[in-house]
Amino acid sequence: MRRSGIISFVFALTVFLLLIPRIGEDQPAVKILGDDYNTGEAKLFPYLTSGIILIISVIMMVQGFLKKRDRRRTADKRQIRDVAILLLICIVYILILTPVGFLLSTPVCLLTILLFFGIRKAKGLILIPVFVTGAIFLCFEVLMSIELPKGVLEWMFY
Repeated sequence: MRRSGIISFVFALTVFLLLIPRIGEDQPAVKILGDDYNTGEAKLFPYLTSGIILIISVIMMVQGFLKKRDRRRTADKRQIRDVAILLLICIVYILILTPVGFLLSTPVCLLTILLFFGIRKAKGLILIPVFVTGAIFLCFEVLMSIELPKGVLEWMFY
């Protein structure tokens, strides 16, 4: 419980400090009666959810420290390494998303994660990243009119 609380805390803190502040940074702010409707409102839900995860993870850590260690299950080095690698993949994805663009970085990230989890069939390695990226693009860009980072492919969209 303590270890999962620490992992949740690190994840939520990373999202809170790195990901959420970047929401809408490439969008011009629309000011209506002094209120910022592009970025401020879009950040509210992520801040709330990551804040709740932070609070719950602190509770989990405290419970882990107070709990007796009768049936102690420790993570082996491989599990810790796997979590660290996945966290590194997510951080790299966050950092390259804006400069490289959603349409290039998302399939590469998904492909990397699939390979990491042992998916080796060519059909899955091709179809899953393409369809997931296409579905997200369709939902955000077309249905909700929310621009995703274009990156190096910006010339295709204007």
